Amino acid sequence: MNRLMTAASVVVLVGACATTPPNELLNRAVVEYDSTQMMNGVNNAAASHVDKAKQSLDRARQLQEDGGDKNLVNHHALLAIKYSEIAKERLLIKNTQQMIEDSQQKRQQLLLSAREEELRTATTKALAAETRAEMAMAEAEAAKQKLQQAKAEAEMLADKLTELKAKQSERGIVLTLEDIVFAYNSDQLQRGGERTIGRIAEFLQQYDKRKVLIEGHTDSRGSDSYNLQLSERRAAAVKRSLVAAGVSEDRISTSGLGEQYPVATNDSDEGRAKNRRVELIISNTDDKEVQAR
Repeated sequence: MNRLMTAASVVVLVGACATTPPNELLNRAVVEYDSTQMMNGVNNAAASHVDKAKQSLDRARQLQEDGGDKNLVNHHALLAIKYSEIAKERLLIKNTQQMIEDSQQKRQQLLLSAREEELRTATTKALAAETRAEMAMAEAEAAKQKLQQAKAEAEMLADKLTELKAKQSERGIVLTLEDIVFAYNSDQLQRGGERTIGRIAEFLQQYDKRKVLIEGHTDSRGSDSYNLQLSERRAAAVKRSLVAAGVSEDRISTSGLGEQYPVATNDSDEGRAKNRRVELIISNTDDKEVQAR
């Protein structure tokens, strides 16, 4: 099975929409479905379960957007998670069965060859053929273990994305730094964000070929030009912190977007604080630049 290339995704906009509160179970369902979709062959092995997962996820999303009953949102989100998990298990079973069948066929071919050798050249070559058959079985077992390891890595990535409250997007994995906010008119990181920076740096070091785009944002107070400069400084401040935490500088680019993309109202102190934020977008594949807005 392919090595997992996306982190399916780092960033749930933790700042969240102004109209709809976040739903952790729904976020988990998104991550679970995305990680399932990234597994090669899953649509052939478990197409119906993948479809059911998508239908349940779409239903949960629609209910969430419409402000529907939270229990019903959670019900469909949980269905999406379960269908995704079943699809992964079906793929694992199919791949394992195929490897066993291939190894058995290869063993039979080797045994037949051994018998022909025995007729021509006696016991020595027959023993050698049997040894090759055993090696083939060992290779099949190694392939099975590799498949199980890949599945474990996919589950680990899904757990990490859930832990970081990440969200998959077309541009990449999006992470809003909820613990890293800025005081008004400041590009200095507030205390308390070190742990978040450390967790992100650890993730980036584990997936060390992924590119990162840091986008800075401001509230609406001040002129457009000043806010643009301030947002650029805020993005640069987070970059410096990640570099200090061990992330290679050449993997990170920054962008200041000023007040263009608020996530909350600018009519209250609380809303403006949420808008004074930084978002990280991590590429879905290795060595690929993140598309800027």
